[in-house]
Amino acid sequence: MTLLLFCFAAVVIFINIGETEKELERRLDYSLNLSTTSLPKALWNLDNDVVEDFVAALFLDQAIAHVRVMWTKQVISEHTRETFQGTDFSDSEQSSQLIIKTSDIVFEEEKLGTIRIAMSRESVRDELILNIAGIIALTTLIILGISLTSVAITKRYISRPLSRLQASATSIAQGNLETAIEISGRDEIGTLAKNLNAMRQSIRELFEETRESNEKLEEYGRTLEHRVEERTAELEHATNAAQEARAAAEAASELVSEKNQTLERLSSQLAKYLSPQIYKSIFSGEQNVEIASKRKKLTIFFSDIAAFTETTDNLESEELTDVLNHYLTEMSTIALDHGATIDKYIGDAILLFFGDPDSKGVQEDAKACVLMAVAMQRRMRELENEWRTRGLDRPFRIRMGICTGYCTVGNFGSRDRMDYTIIGNEVNLAARLETAAEAGSILLAHETNALVQDIVLTEEQPPITVKGFARPINNFKVVGAYDELVEEGRVVLRERDGLRIHVDLAKQGKSEAIAELEDVLAQLKSQN
Repeated sequence: MTLLLFCFAAVVIFINIGETEKELERRLDYSLNLSTTSLPKALWNLDNDVVEDFVAALFLDQAIAHVRVMWTKQVISEHTRETFQGTDFSDSEQSSQLIIKTSDIVFEEEKLGTIRIAMSRESVRDELILNIAGIIALTTLIILGISLTSVAITKRYISRPLSRLQASATSIAQGNLETAIEISGRDEIGTLAKNLNAMRQSIRELFEETRESNEKLEEYGRTLEHRVEERTAELEHATNAAQEARAAAEAASELVSEKNQTLERLSSQLAKYLSPQIYKSIFSGEQNVEIASKRKKLTIFFSDIAAFTETTDNLESEELTDVLNHYLTEMSTIALDHGATIDKYIGDAILLFFGDPDSKGVQEDAKACVLMAVAMQRRMRELENEWRTRGLDRPFRIRMGICTGYCTVGNFGSRDRMDYTIIGNEVNLAARLETAAEAGSILLAHETNALVQDIVLTEEQPPITVKGFARPINNFKVVGAYDELVEEGRVVLRERDGLRIHVDLAKQGKSEAIAELEDVLAQLKSQN
């Protein structure tokens, strides 16, 4: 009850504070509305006397702490009550002491200036404190009256009967089960006394039953002791058998552990013959090892080393093997970093594809493939000096072909020996583009070029006629990734929503580019 009264008092105080705050807001809004209707003509005529008189009239309200009237950016009138001298009255300085608002002064739909009024909450604080004190005093008196009444009722109807109940309970605890409780009444305490007398009688009967039960338990104890001895002997026999079984299980576990380690070593070795994506999908159960295929849109990459035989002709077979394995390792590392599925190595040639078994979407797969090819060419330039020290007179130059299209991908072969690979015209096209590419360059098919326009700069090449395709093939040479070209200073690139500026300084002189950009700027300015 006391908690409810305090909650009620708190709610009343909170409502009182809210109403006081709203009243102060209404007074401030009234003053602003009065100002915006009374001052426009005076500001229009620059009648400072009228403005000063109006501000002085506003200060008749003791709650107003500050008024400032501005005409355009010039202060016409500014007054601050003495107790608030030095206070910052900007709009952002709302505080527990002030309410600050600013309003525009408009005359005939033209903004002449602004008026800012700061109103102090101090003027209503005393009234609020008196109200709160009255509410607290009234609540305290009510609580005090309720408490005194509760004490009197408790003493007469609860405390005395409870003292008798306590005395009787103490008597029972001391072993006196004969004396009954003499309390009459139909309330809860009378019921409790009746139940306590019943409990006294039940305890007496329970004592008798307990004595009889103890005699029976002694007999059971003697019988149980004999049975425990028998069971103990049986348990010792079972324990010995369990120890023998555990030793056999540990031996079996060690054997299984050895087999598992052998399988792990074998699977680790077999993994080197498969692309990591294929290996994971097979061992995780996502893909069955069976002759099956499917149609998917992939991005295919084909590369080889131009004039490989002539370049390595003076190397011994061991040196050639070492250089070739080093080259394939470097390229494979880059391929796996970009998410490629390695199909196969054909001598110095590499066949990769993007989009199976994992795919990020056709466009993202194409971008990853082209960025991988750019990274491979960059790495080849870095390895030139290292390979010269190994006896290569001419550094390796890679030709690369990339295309995007539908292929058949899956397991091909016999039931006893199969390969996870891709077949189709797009695979052949990637190989033809690689053959047509210049040493150290990357050729893209038309669809691949369209998918990667925003990350690499390409140059259209003359169409080529290749075996197996009736029409000439449109192809595009990769100049470089935009990030690298911008750093090299060849390309100027600016992009944002709705805007793309791309200047290729290899094809466009700086002065011509500046002239074109200035012409665009002039057109934009003329549209304002």
